[in-house]
Amino acid sequence: MARDRLINAFVRVAAERGFAATTAAAVAAEADLPEQAFHEHFTDLEDCFLAAYRHGCDVLYERVGAAYRAEPSWHDAVRAGLRVMFDALAAAPAFTRVSVVEATAAGPRVRRARVRMMTGYRAFLTCPGKPGIPDAVRDAIIGGIYGTIYDYVDAGRTAELPGLLPAMTCFTLLPYTDIDQALRELEDAPVPGPRPPSPAGEAARNT
Repeated sequence: MARDRLINAFVRVAAERGFAATTAAAVAAEADLPEQAFHEHFTDLEDCFLAAYRHGCDVLYERVGAAYRAEPSWHDAVRAGLRVMFDALAAAPAFTRVSVVEATAAGPRVRRARVRMMTGYRAFLTCPGKPGIPDAVRDAIIGGIYGTIYDYVDAGRTAELPGLLPAMTCFTLLPYTDIDQALRELEDAPVPGPRPPSPAGEAARNT
């Protein structure tokens, strides 16, 4: 479909050029379509951004949720969900750059969608037997993970995101369990490897 081709093209162009330098003409050319096709499907670039963002984030949320629900314990569920998240983001560097870094340059509709997306992850941080954890704590965990992902992606280290699993699992568990149990997540943490080249110019692999 032309609309899907345009969405995928937008992700590739915005990841390479940055959202501020992306144009409808460039997106249409990348999709091998006339510029008029872009305007037939989207009111403006933010509208296209929003479509790409919602689709990718919805797919990611579903994958995380499936991994989370498949585990027998809450601690294992948190680890599994984070693993799927980091692996999926690393496998789709163009979408990840657009949805994490370039989203800060988008308009209010994309920013509101980002807030809704992040709030939705509260559901995975409701631990049985720990009903007293307030939303402010859960939001701080989500914001901390998001901020760490942002720093890695902005530095061209998207491929390293799976290596964050032990530290981010430990960080997530700390408010819910004793510190020794949380720190056990770090025991098998890999030794950081060399910094990979920036993925900003790679072709999009839409999640």
